[in-house]
Order: sequence, then C-alpha cells, then structure tokens
Amino acid sequence: MFDATGVDEDAPAIVIEGSSSGARIRVQVAASSVDAFSQEPGTFFTVGLRHLGGLTFLNPNNSSDTSLRDRAIVAIAIQGDITGNVDAAQVYRVDALRDSNDTFGGRILGNITAHQANESVLANPEPPSSLRVPFRSISYLRAGHSVSGTITALSPGFTQGDSATYADIGRIVVGPAESATGITGDILAEKGRIFSIFSTGDIGTDTDEVKIWAADGIDEIRIAVETTGTDPNPTLEQDLFVNVKSGIAPSYTPILENNTNEFPQQEDGSLRLLRTGGDLNGELRLTNLATASGGTPHSGILVKGDINAPITIDYVMNYCDIVGRAITEPIVIGRQLKGSIVAYGTPSTADPDAGTIQSIEIGLNEPLGSTIFGAGAPVIPPYTEEGNNYLAGFVGIVGFPVSMDTAITDEARWLRTNGGDGGTIDSVIRAEQRIGTLRIAATTQLHPTPAPFKCSRPRVESSRIDTLDIGSMEVGVVWSGQVDFDNGADIVANNYASIGVLEVQCVGTGADLWFMECPNAHIDDNMNGELHLPELLDGQIVKIGKELGAGDTCGLNSSASLCFFQGPTFEESPRWLRAAANEEVNSSRGRIFILQPLGLQGQIIINADTNQSTIYWTFDGWPI
Repeated sequence: MFDATGVDEDAPAIVIEGSSSGARIRVQVAASSVDAFSQEPGTFFTVGLRHLGGLTFLNPNNSSDTSLRDRAIVAIAIQGDITGNVDAAQVYRVDALRDSNDTFGGRILGNITAHQANESVLANPEPPSSLRVPFRSISYLRAGHSVSGTITALSPGFTQGDSATYADIGRIVVGPAESATGITGDILAEKGRIFSIFSTGDIGTDTDEVKIWAADGIDEIRIAVETTGTDPNPTLEQDLFVNVKSGIAPSYTPILENNTNEFPQQEDGSLRLLRTGGDLNGELRLTNLATASGGTPHSGILVKGDINAPITIDYVMNYCDIVGRAITEPIVIGRQLKGSIVAYGTPSTADPDAGTIQSIEIGLNEPLGSTIFGAGAPVIPPYTEEGNNYLAGFVGIVGFPVSMDTAITDEARWLRTNGGDGGTIDSVIRAEQRIGTLRIAATTQLHPTPAPFKCSRPRVESSRIDTLDIGSMEVGVVWSGQVDFDNGADIVANNYASIGVLEVQCVGTGADLWFMECPNAHIDDNMNGELHLPELLDGQIVKIGKELGAGDTCGLNSSASLCFFQGPTFEESPRWLRAAANEEVNSSRGRIFILQPLGLQGQIIINADTNQSTIYWTFDGWPI
C-alpha cells in the first residue's frame, strides 16, 4: 500500500478482512520500489504515505477468529504519524519519520502489538541478520519524534525456559533530533527479551512512569542517537521516569565464555546497560545486572545525573557498575557484587545530595528461587556446582583502581565508555560526601569458588559512613577515599573515614579499616588485619570479641597466600598495600595503629567475649 503520487496523502485506519487456514500474509506500507522484507529492519527506504490511521486484521463474520491476524507480518514506512493501532502476528518494522524541517510527523500514537512468538511466521528469513535471526516478534520500531502508544510482544504458547516460545522486541528508536519528545508508552516483552531502546528525548514523565518489562532480560536502554556500529554515540542529558523489570521469567540459557567453559547463567534475565546524561527516576527490579567477562564496553546503570530510583537485584551484579551523581534510594543486591557503586558528585545548593549514597545491602536478602525464577525453582538457581558457590558479598576484580588524577573529570573517570574487567572499571563502593547505611555479607577475592582469585581487593571509600555492617571481611579496605600526597608521600591524616556505627564479624589478614569518631567499634570475632585510627578518645571503645593477630581464622580464604595487586609504586594510599609502610599480607598481621602522640585515651578490649584461652596482640604506635 502506498501513495503513487508522493507522500502527501493520508490513509485512515486500514482493516484487512478475512481468515487464514495456514497461508501467511505480508503487508507492506511503503513505496512500491522496495521490498521491506528483504532488507535489514533498520534500513531506511522510501516511504509510502504521510499519516496512517492504523493497520488491523478482522474476520467480519466471526470477531473471535484471529487466524488472519495471527499469520500476518507487517512492515510500515511513513513520513508522518501513526494515529491508530497496528495489530499483527509479527511486526517486522515500523517507521514513522519526522519531516526534514522538524515540523510534523514522527509520532506513534497508537498501540503496536505482535501476537506471535519469534520465528513463528517466517522460519528461515533471508538474508540472515543479527536483527532478523531469529525473526523477532517485533524486530524494529522507529519514530522520529515520540512513542506514546504501548508496544507489546505476546506469545500464546509461552513456556518459561523454552526460548523457542519467547516473543522478543528487537530495537526501539526515537530520534535522532534532540528536540524529540521521547517515549511515554510502555514497552512490554513479558514473554521474551528486549534488545535495544534508544531515545533522544525523555522516557516517561514525572507523573507517568514508562513500564519497560521483559521476561528474559534487557540488553540496553540508552538516551542517545541510535548506534549502529561499534562506537557509541554521546549520551544526551534527558531524564528517565521508568519502571524496569528485567528477568520476570529467565530462560536458563547456558552461557559459554571463551568457547570452552560453561559458566553459570549469572547473565540470565539480566539488564546489561542503562545509560543517560540526565536523572534516573522510578524503580528497577532485575534478576541480574550483568554482562560477560572479556573486552566488553562499560556496562551497568551509568547516570550522569542523580539516581532517584530504588534498585533491587535479586541475584548478582556481575562485571557491571552503578554510577550516579547521587544515589538517593536504596540498592539491594541479593547475592554478590563484582563491580562498583559510585556517587561521584560534589554537593551544591542545587543538588545538596550529590556525592551521597543512601543505603546498600549486599548478600543479605537473596529471595527464594520461586520469587526470582518462578514457581518450583530452588532457593539458589540450578546453574552449576560452581554457580552455587558464588559467595554472598562484595568481590574484587582483575585490574587496578581507576586513576584519581585531578586532571581527569569525575564524569570522564566514572562514566567512560570502555570497560576493564569485563564491563566494570573498578571494585569500589564510593561516595564523595556520605554513605548512609552499608551492609555487606562479606568482602572477598573469590568469584566463584573454586576459582582464581580476583586480586584487586574490594574497597569502601567515603569520608563519612553513618552505619557500616560487614560480615566476614576476608580482604578489602574501608577508608575515606581521599587520594592525596605530599611530595609523593601519603597524607595519612586524610585517610580516616568518620563512621557512626561500625560492626564487623571478623577481619582477615588482607583487610584494613581506617576510621575515626566512632563511639563503639565492634569486631565480633578475630581481628587479623589492621585497624588505623588518628586517635581513640576518652569514652570511645574498640571491642574485639576474640583474638588479635590469630592468623588464618576469618572467612573461607583469608590466608597470607591470597594474591594481592601491589599497584603503582608512586601511589602509597590505602587503595594498595603501602610499600613505604612495609605493608604486606602475612600471618603476622593483626595490628592497631594510632596516629597521634598520646592518642590512645579510650579503650581497646581484646577477647571481649572471654572465650579464648590464648590472646595474640600487637600495638604499633605511640606509647601510652
């Protein structure tokens, strides 16, 4: 169907009547000179009309007969608006382009619904294409200005775990003009996967959140001009108001890495990337926030503005980062974090919360499998023996901490496009101003067990932490995060984090705590690492439940044999083992350092639970 005289004519709602006993039907609204079904879904070609009132299929003699609709695949290219619904078995492509002067058109106002699963109409499409194999329920949708209708991919025969029954959405694009209104309609693949969403305008409004829901995960949601090559386009400063659910019904698809080893499905049902230059508002519920290891781009939730949305990750955050100017709502990770969570901003009158993380919980609230993966699933998903050994807590990575060179802007430092260890660039929880509450089951180098160690230890960095609660602190460091030097020497006085409440189950030989102003610091079990304080004032207490310097008695792997990245010799900060201070990981650790002369005025209580017959202790500092 097309306008033979050009693209000045409109078409009202088109209804194709009849029924089908098996033969499929292709419907193309485009210029007669092109065959939309033989080209890549995103290829531009000559449009056929200006405005279109919709496209549906109907049996006039039996309204319940959907046989014709369920065998129809459609391709539409217009330069105007789609004002009514498009209803078909599959949607190969829909283009509603804006005019070249950016004055009219480019709006999808009606609902776009596909009623059949991937590849149910065209079993072997030609030519092969990354967007066409398998043939998606909805392969491609592009609007030059806005999408306000609901986009839905359905599968009547959907079975969880059977990817052949899934109904996917391939790519949604709004733009490329930055004047585009954006997306206000929901995008629903509750029986499949969403691959890409690009918008140069906002997604949602402050009064109407957009639902972006997918059964088997979401690859990317980006505020940017569509990227078709390997180099991403710049992120634009538009806001998101979204309700994201990724992994409603994961497929249990095996993951192969390096074409040799089968890894557990830590990526199953995951969101890989959400990126915007504005604020993120709404709510996110994800089975995993994850990408593969290897040379992948920077992945995760990367926000130049504030993150004003609670984020719940049921299982793991793997090779990904969460970065925002401020993180004003809770983050809950059910099992494990391998990556970073960073609030990089500097407080201002306009944004007093910049540089603040409200709360984080890791490894403490893993829900039952039936909550994550549906009825009948076990408590821990049936991945592999190694997968069941993914330790609850915060794990290190392979690589060095990010450069804190002051010549690098915070945006360039934390929101870069290239990854490091997989899609992550560091292993740090960092807030430039304050962390409210931080609760972690463990800090470790193991990912998973048994496996090679991740030798860059996990770090917590903030000048102020209201409440810190860590279970087994096998390795890692808690400190202010202030990287500064005097003629190359670490300015030790700036290393201490002000901590209101400090509770740690045990401290291993590869772990350090730098803190001050804490009324009652409690180590429940053994303290085999290092405690650093500027002073311990009268009335302040450090209580160690059992032994100081007892060696390998914290967590599964706290022994001196742990690998440990030494780091560049020029940086003598707590991020590394400080060579100038002769720091090393060995069984002789278990030390307490007091910086100030006569700085020990409070109490250090060792063997506080009085259950140990042998007391090990060492005090390195000023004499009392």
